[in-house]
Amino acid sequence: MRTFIRNASLFCAIQLVIGGLLILNATQQPQYGFMAAFEDKIRLLREHDEPTLIVLGGSNVAFGIDSPTLQQHCDMPVINGGLHAALGLQFYLDVATDCAKEGDVVVLMPEWMLLTGGTKPAPDLRLSMVQESPASWRYFCHLDCSELKTFVDDQAFCVLTSLVQSGSKLPTESRIQRKFEEAQLPDAYSRLKFNANGDFVGHHDLGTTKEIEKMKADVKFKPAVTLEAAERINACAQTLRERGAKVYLAYCPVPEPHFDKHQSSYDSLHELLTKNLDVPVLHHPDQVKYPTSYFYDTVCHLNLTGKMTRTKLVAQSLHGKFRVASKPVEKTLR
Repeated sequence: MRTFIRNASLFCAIQLVIGGLLILNATQQPQYGFMAAFEDKIRLLREHDEPTLIVLGGSNVAFGIDSPTLQQHCDMPVINGGLHAALGLQFYLDVATDCAKEGDVVVLMPEWMLLTGGTKPAPDLRLSMVQESPASWRYFCHLDCSELKTFVDDQAFCVLTSLVQSGSKLPTESRIQRKFEEAQLPDAYSRLKFNANGDFVGHHDLGTTKEIEKMKADVKFKPAVTLEAAERINACAQTLRERGAKVYLAYCPVPEPHFDKHQSSYDSLHELLTKNLDVPVLHHPDQVKYPTSYFYDTVCHLNLTGKMTRTKLVAQSLHGKFRVASKPVEKTLR
């Protein structure tokens, strides 16, 4: 019996080593997907060594901020940490808590959904995020017991299995080249379409590609849920202020037809947030309502015209609140 147990233990240990090597191989293979860009963003955020303006939020930030323009107006380096709203509000607050340093200025730009119920990550996106960006796993550790159990039962094994399968396929030159070419397609959402600051720039020449006014963008005012979001933001801001960083909140852009339809909800949200946040709010929601021609392919993604208009608003809203002269960001995303 002892011999069986010893042999079984040795067999399991060998399998674990093999599985670990396959997972390591998978994580080291080139990743060009959109979510893989977090690997580059988190490196910039962790390695910056001078006072920096950090902009955080979902894809409204990735698609809707022009960092070089903001950098020029605010006279300090800018890092765009925006990626995907479905990662949840807490994900970005944890990134800010982890990466912001003394002298930094953090501008939170959460999508409206993150202020009305999206504090936690969507399970399916969490799965693909960990697969494409292994560095993201640490920002999914703040789950309550039921969420952690769901993640372990329904997703963790799938993640490991997928990584093992991916790691068993050697990254041949043709396979890597094919992935690279697909990531460069004109309408591709890919890691290769971000600039050195973390802005998504692959849509600059595409204008407006869908009928934005027909898309669903209902904003439901839920005071209790918004208060929870405000409490989370306040807790993060308190930690950052104690560290010597400044924190501001700016709103996600909204198409004019949607704003006009739900104006009372936007007004109520703004009133509740300004009363309960310990963070300065840079502008009113009506200042980020834009014509549908300013949007790219969703109600949150601005095209180049919209991006520049929104960036100038943010720069003007921050004007005079701080002044730090420094050299521009020199690190590249690739």
